[in-house]
This record gives sequence, C-alpha cells and structure tokens, in this order.
Amino acid sequence: MIKQTTWLWVTILAFCFLNLCTNGVTVIILPWLLNVHHHFPTYVYGFIMSGQAVGAASAAFIFGMRKAWTHRGLIGYLGIAIGALSFIIMTFIEHPIILALLMTVEGFGSMAFGLIWETSLQELVEPEAFGRVASIDMLGSFALIPVGYLFTGWFSEAVGGISAMMTLSVVSLLLIAIVLCVPAIRNFN
Repeated sequence: MIKQTTWLWVTILAFCFLNLCTNGVTVIILPWLLNVHHHFPTYVYGFIMSGQAVGAASAAFIFGMRKAWTHRGLIGYLGIAIGALSFIIMTFIEHPIILALLMTVEGFGSMAFGLIWETSLQELVEPEAFGRVASIDMLGSFALIPVGYLFTGWFSEAVGGISAMMTLSVVSLLLIAIVLCVPAIRNFN
C-alpha cells in the first residue's frame, strides 16, 4: 500500500529527517535560546510556546472551514517551510512578543501539514490496512527523534545554539525543497 503511493512513502521518509531537525530545535535549542541566551524568566518561555498552540488552533479553524482543499502537497510542505523560516528569524530576534508571533506562524504551518497528512491517510488507505500504515507512519516519522535529540544537543555544544538552530532549519528547508521536486508530492491534491 505505502510503496504504491508516492505521497505516503516519500512523506514518511522525509519526516524521518524533518522531525529530527524540527523537534530538536523546539525541544532542545528553543528553551536554551530563551532561558540561557536571552535570560528571559521562565514564564516567557510559556508565553512564547503558547503562540504555537494559537497558530495550530488557527490553522485547524481555517482548514475546517472548507470541504475540499486543492494543492494539499504544496500547502502542507510550505507549512513546514514557514515553520523552519520562523526558526531562522528567531535567531535574530530578542523581543518576546515577536518571538511568540513567530511561534504562532510555526504552529500554524505545522498544523496545516498535520491536518493535510491525517486527512490524506484516511483518503488513501483502505480501512483494513489503516492500522498497519499508521504504525509504519509512526515508526518512520518518529523513530529517529531520540537520535535527533542526542544529535541536537551535541551539535549545539559543538557549534553553538544559534548556529545549530540556523543549520537545522536550513537543512529542513533543503529537505523540503528536495521533496517538492517530486511531482507526486508537489501536485498532491
């Protein structure tokens, strides 16, 4: 089932590495950026991270307003790309409100992709195969996250937190650009 649908296998493979980059930034580098680099009080971290939830809720609200969306592959991957761009911009910003707005953009993009991905699974996968495909998706998409956390911590120590955040975000953008070169991904409706 997965091998026969380019959208499924390419996306699962891509997110092995995209999750490695983006989750490491969110879980490891972002707390360091806010609490150690900028010396913000702890509640500022909570405020900035709540922007991610606001963005996600906004994307869900907008996505739910239409019965059908076209160009879902492009929209989904561009959502992840705007999240990576938000992380890059964050390395230059020190104002908590602007950082919260950037996290709102990141949350919006991530949720846009997540909604497109989940609805596409329901459309493309037969009910009797859904459990197996969802299991492969979870394993493929999330298996490298612990390795990503270890790598992100080590990489941040080696090159510095700001450089690591920028590098991982640029790698995410490059991966997205490569994936969007696949016509079946770019043209997925």
